[in-house]
Amino acid sequence: EYKKAAYAVADPARVVLTNRKALSLPDAVMYQWFHLDRLLRRHRADLLAYDIVLKSRTDCWFTEPLAPAHFARYEPGFLHFSSEIAYYADPHTFLGLYEHFFDDVLDTYYGRADAYAPLDYENLVTIYHLNKSAYWWAQNTTKVAYRLIKNNANRNALENLVWPRAVYDASLPQIIRNVEARLRAGEPVDDGSGY
Repeated sequence: EYKKAAYAVADPARVVLTNRKALSLPDAVMYQWFHLDRLLRRHRADLLAYDIVLKSRTDCWFTEPLAPAHFARYEPGFLHFSSEIAYYADPHTFLGLYEHFFDDVLDTYYGRADAYAPLDYENLVTIYHLNKSAYWWAQNTTKVAYRLIKNNANRNALENLVWPRAVYDASLPQIIRNVEARLRAGEPVDDGSGY
């Protein structure tokens, strides 16, 4: 369905199209990650020549042409993003994060929601507090704003994580307080006591 449009904006030799009917993936959301994986494998050497690698969803519309000013907050070694809609980084960081992402998700995480996965707990607490205020604010606004907020890490996603026993509680706010207390004390959040 996108072939004609893709060929209109890019050299056909650089276009990578996927026949979804020929694939068998466990979930529809996995197609975008399969496609990104193919692009990174095929164009790795080309991508390393750029200052920034940007990934955006194909259903995004930009209200103006992208320019260097759009990347003013750029810092090498960091991924800059707005949920899964669009994100960018220097090529080494981008490839380091995503060139094995698809295989890792399928082999390690997919279908294993009941398994513990190590996390960056400082980042998780920061996201929780950012989203907590946005989440409650968004409930009193339009449906579109609420949907945009929900694309970020949200309470349901955090409540469904498998937490280490050292911080677990039936209440998500208490879990976050327990995590914060361990971080302040310099203690590991995952103390090896189980999950």
